[in-house]
Amino acid sequence: MSENHSRSGKAKKLLVLLLAAAMAISLCLPAAALPGAKKAEPEDASRYVEHKGFYRPVHYGMKEMDPKVITPPSPDGDFTFMRVLISTGKYATHTDLDLCSDYYLTNGVHLSGTAAQPHPIRVVANASSVTLIDLATDEEVVTAPSIELKRVNVNYTAGWAKLTYSENSMSLNKMYLGDFRFYSDSGVIRMVNRLHMVYYIYGVVGYELSETCPAETLRVMALASKSHALYFIDSHADYDEEDGWESLLYQGYRGFNMSKIATLPFCCEAIGKAMTCNNSFKPIYWTNSNGGETALPSIVFGSGLSIVDEGYDGRFDELEFEYELNVSEFINFTEDGGCDNSRFLDFVLLKIRQQEGVDTTEVVSIDEVYTYEPFPGTVRDMRKLHVTATVKVPGEPIVDPEDPEAEPEETFVDETYSFECASFDLKNVNLTDIDGSGDSYSGYKHVFKRNMYLIWGRETEDGGYKLIYSRHGHGIGLSASGAIVMAKNYGWLYTDIIGFYFPGFDIVDVLEDDPNDTDPTVIMYEVLAYGVCRTEGAELLGGVSDLYPYPCIGHVGLGEHVDILGVTDSCWYWVFWNGCEGYLKFEDVQLTMFPSPHNGVFTLVDGETKSNANLRSEPGIRSGNVIVYLSKNTHFTAWAHIGKWYYIKTENGYEGFISSVVVNFSEPYEYTGQASLMIKQYPLGWLLWKQAIYNKPPSYRTAP
Repeated sequence: MSENHSRSGKAKKLLVLLLAAAMAISLCLPAAALPGAKKAEPEDASRYVEHKGFYRPVHYGMKEMDPKVITPPSPDGDFTFMRVLISTGKYATHTDLDLCSDYYLTNGVHLSGTAAQPHPIRVVANASSVTLIDLATDEEVVTAPSIELKRVNVNYTAGWAKLTYSENSMSLNKMYLGDFRFYSDSGVIRMVNRLHMVYYIYGVVGYELSETCPAETLRVMALASKSHALYFIDSHADYDEEDGWESLLYQGYRGFNMSKIATLPFCCEAIGKAMTCNNSFKPIYWTNSNGGETALPSIVFGSGLSIVDEGYDGRFDELEFEYELNVSEFINFTEDGGCDNSRFLDFVLLKIRQQEGVDTTEVVSIDEVYTYEPFPGTVRDMRKLHVTATVKVPGEPIVDPEDPEAEPEETFVDETYSFECASFDLKNVNLTDIDGSGDSYSGYKHVFKRNMYLIWGRETEDGGYKLIYSRHGHGIGLSASGAIVMAKNYGWLYTDIIGFYFPGFDIVDVLEDDPNDTDPTVIMYEVLAYGVCRTEGAELLGGVSDLYPYPCIGHVGLGEHVDILGVTDSCWYWVFWNGCEGYLKFEDVQLTMFPSPHNGVFTLVDGETKSNANLRSEPGIRSGNVIVYLSKNTHFTAWAHIGKWYYIKTENGYEGFISSVVVNFSEPYEYTGQASLMIKQYPLGWLLWKQAIYNKPPSYRTAP
């Protein structure tokens, strides 16, 4: 994909199938608007096939990877977040991070660090679980099937987490925003980064383009790479995308880098916008350079991708070609048959020798040469090269009539032959100096010497022909190099650029929140207890008030886990569920347990009732939740609390909640050992029976 990847020796990444969520632009600028560009006629729409999801092709270097079925989401979904599998190393058993921001675990543990003083942690993969270790204290914080490390403040200004160790990981020392989920894949650590879409795009654009690129080019890249990402969002999978280090099929997300912050405003401009074709997401392709040519996906990646050709077109990008002229190789042919490349002449002699079985020695002229042009209505196969050449071949030897025994004199005649071969033979067929021109093939044995990708050609103004070996572009969709020169030299807007490269796409509105408008996560408060929903589809409200009807922000399913953050006097639980906080009715929640303290060290407090009081099954006053009536001076031990309500155990074995307003406490103390923090459940019938046999006055039953 990007230029810096190819220059680091990862040339195979140029084959990357940058599939993605496509949303783009009806502002379709015709090819004729480009200076010198040839007109591209629209194709027959009947050639397109309805896209129901397809397999990513497996490219070189990824043969061991099973293809992934992609079924794009509907454009009317919420696309605020993206989940990326970070390359922690294929066989790594643990990974280390420096936390340079405030984080919390769903068991209420807080972990906080800064860039100046990071908080180090380690996550270890067990056979079927993961363990988080606080490296600052060497304590095991939590072990669970998966661990959610949540970020308190999602804004990039609040810091990051840095990956400091993971065996053989290509992502070491990368910094990340957002939350993390860790789980074990048969003892191998897996790390998924969940973050706002705009920050994900920032982690792509800043590495695909320089922050010094024209603003319109950055706007194009932000929208294209975002539309790529939207295509892969899959609520039924563990993650949506991979960061690209261990898979050639995904775009190159590289996390957060403050040095590229100049690109962030252009990523923010794309919030709430995306590209679609016929109101659905399609794969989006781009490269640093297309070598001046755009093609259909099925041409570059094979006929199996003809179902995603919709929205693309074949055309020459004259501006991109102009911009990248110095990084291409050329062979020029004149109208009279001349050729300026002696290596190509040796190539022609070799091919004719192999095809015709004649001993060719010299090329007289190149009479015809072309690759099949990538325009609608043609063969559309740049991979095939056609050559017609006149060469010298041995003729009938001349025998001296006066000396018939003498060696016959060699003669040569001009013969014209045609052949066709793969264009890439110019790069991979080994040559020798057949015509004696003095070419040395000791180092480079081919016609073309560079490691590029496309071989194509075009007629020249003087009637000749030019074969072009373009750099690392795959030839589909956006050319970053072309977009740069369009914006810089010709003043094109980003909508014009998208209209040229993605003629079948529209820019549409999508649902996406701006992280700058997101308040710090409310779970920065301590998690006080755990619970499960005992009602199917319980309404989670944004607030509770007798005066204002707060909206429903979600429906919690039967048996789903919720974190308890507090209680209200009107018998509502303040909870954290599915990434958001809200309020559930008491009757919709069954309390199950309290967070376990570190290493079994409990902070307890003893107390006694200062008046007659009710022991309740819930931390609130309502009919039917009284377990037992406690008389004045009843002694107990308090193990935990939710707000002003303490969970106590009496000397005669009752467990439940009591209000702090009816008790006196002694000084807290520590207890080390094992104890159950499960909340004892009392059947409703039992509670009513206990109330009946006590038959106490109503004043007791309504007291705390």
